[in-house]
Amino acid sequence: MNGPATPTQRRLWALAHLRPNDPFYNVPFSVRLDGPLDREALARALTEVVRRHPALRTTLQQVDGDLVRVVAPPSPITLAPGPIDVDAFAREPSDLSRGPLLRVGLVRDGDQAHRLLVNVHHVVFDGASHDLFLDELTALYDAFTRGEASPLPALPPHVPHSTDSLDHWVRRLEGIPPVIPLPLKGPRPVTSDYRTARATRLIPPEVVAPLRLVARERRASMFMLLKAACAVLLHQHGASDVVLGMPTSGRDTVESARQIGYLVKTVVTRTRFTGDPTFTEVLAHVRDDVLDAQEHADLPFEDVAQALGIPREAGHDPIYQVLFGYETAPVTRRGGGVRFTPSYLSLDSAKADLDVLLSEAEHGLAAHFDYRVDLFDEHTVHRMLSRLETVLRRIGRDPDAPVSRLVRPDEAESAQLRSWAEPDLPRGVEPHRLVEEQVDRSPDAVAVEARGRVWTYAEVEALANRVARHAAASRVAVCLPLSGEFVAAVLGVFKAGGTCVLLDPDLPPYLLRTMARDSGAALVLSDAHSGGVFEDLPVTLVSSLVGPDDRVGGAAGAAFVAHTSESRGVEFDHRVLGDLLEWARRDLPPVACAAPISSLASGTALFEVFAALAAGGRVTDDVKAATLVCGTPALLGRLGDVAPVVLSTGDVLHPSLVRSLYDAGAEAVHNVYGVAGVFAVGGRVSPDEPVTIGRPLRAVVARVLDERSQPVPPGVAGALHLDGVATGDRARHTADGRLELVGDAVVVEAAVLDHPAVTQACALTDGVVAVVSTASPPDVETHLRAHLPGYLVPSRVVVVPDLPLRPDGTVDRHALARSAAKAAPARPRHVPPATEAEQRVAEVWSALLGRTVDVDRNFFEAGGNSLLIVRLRDALNSAFGLDLAVAELFRRPTVRAMSELVGGAAAEPARTDAADRAQARRAALARRGKR
Repeated sequence: MNGPATPTQRRLWALAHLRPNDPFYNVPFSVRLDGPLDREALARALTEVVRRHPALRTTLQQVDGDLVRVVAPPSPITLAPGPIDVDAFAREPSDLSRGPLLRVGLVRDGDQAHRLLVNVHHVVFDGASHDLFLDELTALYDAFTRGEASPLPALPPHVPHSTDSLDHWVRRLEGIPPVIPLPLKGPRPVTSDYRTARATRLIPPEVVAPLRLVARERRASMFMLLKAACAVLLHQHGASDVVLGMPTSGRDTVESARQIGYLVKTVVTRTRFTGDPTFTEVLAHVRDDVLDAQEHADLPFEDVAQALGIPREAGHDPIYQVLFGYETAPVTRRGGGVRFTPSYLSLDSAKADLDVLLSEAEHGLAAHFDYRVDLFDEHTVHRMLSRLETVLRRIGRDPDAPVSRLVRPDEAESAQLRSWAEPDLPRGVEPHRLVEEQVDRSPDAVAVEARGRVWTYAEVEALANRVARHAAASRVAVCLPLSGEFVAAVLGVFKAGGTCVLLDPDLPPYLLRTMARDSGAALVLSDAHSGGVFEDLPVTLVSSLVGPDDRVGGAAGAAFVAHTSESRGVEFDHRVLGDLLEWARRDLPPVACAAPISSLASGTALFEVFAALAAGGRVTDDVKAATLVCGTPALLGRLGDVAPVVLSTGDVLHPSLVRSLYDAGAEAVHNVYGVAGVFAVGGRVSPDEPVTIGRPLRAVVARVLDERSQPVPPGVAGALHLDGVATGDRARHTADGRLELVGDAVVVEAAVLDHPAVTQACALTDGVVAVVSTASPPDVETHLRAHLPGYLVPSRVVVVPDLPLRPDGTVDRHALARSAAKAAPARPRHVPPATEAEQRVAEVWSALLGRTVDVDRNFFEAGGNSLLIVRLRDALNSAFGLDLAVAELFRRPTVRAMSELVGGAAAEPARTDAADRAQARRAALARRGKR
């Protein structure tokens, strides 16, 4: 019967407009028919099923601005067996307004083997309908083959109803995360084609059998137990608040029990992990949660999302991104001498980011993961399936085990992690020994050329030996500019077996005094310019040293102290530098010339100096002459032309800078990571691959740990630790063992830097992004809305003249936050329509929403929803004579962006290719000058 569309039908209708011609809500299935088939009886049976159930003759149409169900009269179904492209049949989209929403076909596979193909849209059909359809079809076919009338009783009329559960669901879902953390292969895209693939794993019977006992003993169903195990698996990937979509049958009355139609109701369950609960405790919570959700199965998605302030987005569902379902084993039916064996046809289009379906199988439990291929790679999903089996196996053995024990790596994963964390790398020799070899080989070669003077290897060696005789103290501070004296001072301390405390003479005097005093240095090696800074310490001017210059040996246990961006001193074993030089010898071309641009108080400059000297090259203050340059991304971005070999360290290296560096002349770019400029891990990066921080470069233990300091499995994000020390960054292992930094700030900065007018960017912790731009003001916010999911779009974008840097070249975020607080936003808020197109679009908005709006207000924040945006699309198409798609409006949800769309202008800044972007960025940086 005709009538208003149900809330669930309205939701599917809106989704169908968001994803036109996408078969993601088709329900295609096949019924294998084994036996002598009576095609006429089968056609009569199908006709009768469709006659009995108005839903199978229903379409959805807009009438006077409302969505209604329109039921067509019954008509006979004919079956003519013939060749059918099954994949095309399953994927054929449906027009919800015109129909038909049910299509059938018959394929003849043999004399007594046929397949009945059925494709019905979910808006009139659900999982329970599938079983009802097959029950009735088999019973009717059996009767009609014997010449009997229909044995089925008449169906009572069913009137869809719903309860007012808005307040209940708003309370239950308040504070849910914008998206559930998942092991995605890259940044979440704004839009998607929702193409999916399926990964399947058979959980063996010996794993499943104990689970049934666990469920019975704890008064839970297998559905509840498996759902709790799925929540544990997702918690392992960082979700402390696991929000899942879950279908319920919706047939809770006598009238609805035998009805075919879209009665299923998807509800949301929520499992929160605090502390380290046992699985039994998690299961009890899930049991109560499932029962409560079934008690309040009417979930008004649009109203709840609006009440919670969750905007609709094209790239993912606003409330849940993972669906969970459980099926019992399929039933084979018999009728009229024919065996009816059903099976679902596969679709490569997703309803969610990840659809988890566990189904009873003949030999265990089949776990199916349908995943979006733009979000996950195949290896990751198969790894998740393997971990699910591990979790289930451990639950069966000990259901009272804490969750932390259920998710720990298995033996194979642990062995793999150990091989990655502690690789067998060759050890290097002491750095000063390598320099001495070059002295012996080429004493007259140029070692240092800086500050207008040249030092040969022999001259540096002689001065270093004199330093060694004077540097008897255990800790010696070196505060000198880049020069032969600086190199000789460091070498001399190494030769003497002392600890070299690196100080940068460009730092403020009070900071130098504090750093020297805190380091425990007993002597300062300096020059006349900086020596007066150290009031309480003995100072030796390196240039005034006299005495024998014959070679002095060195102790193997010597060390050096480098300083972090916070000027905190970190001591390193003397062999650390030797190991890095061994890595450089192995993986980098010989360094002919190095020009340190980093602070001389960091290990970065020390590495560059010794990498050149150990290879027989020279050290210079002329950056243009360098064959190796190493610095933070901020410093590297200001160089213009770069050296053939570039090492980036200290801050996150984003893909845009990688492209720029290669465009500027780099032949190899390495991303290296460590503490105080002393690299621990690293690897080469290229413009067409994700940027990672690589693998261990030296004898360092690199681990990714959870909040309990336990290793996490490969691919799972956690806190990065180097030699047992927390770095403060989050990372995960890629499939091949490389380390990858993760976090929202990384994604936001990468998106901002992809704007052609932005040369530098930094995402701050309070939702503010500071940018340095060649345009004023840049249209960064529109760009970000087109490139980031809404939950990642910053609350405020400000333009600053430059990013303040610390002495080591990293961004000074505290100073930047102070500067950003005073800066004007890139675009002012509450802007009225300015152009004719903006005015006309705003008028359409106002007519629908009943209020005036400013040009930068998001449609959903202004009171819109998925149903209204379809009406908005129709109104804009009518007003402007266009044929816009709903998805385009989702991507451009403001008056300003929509006016650019209807006016023919690009809704995002015009893109140039990578070379043009790099050239523009370098030109802008050059105008500001190098630092």
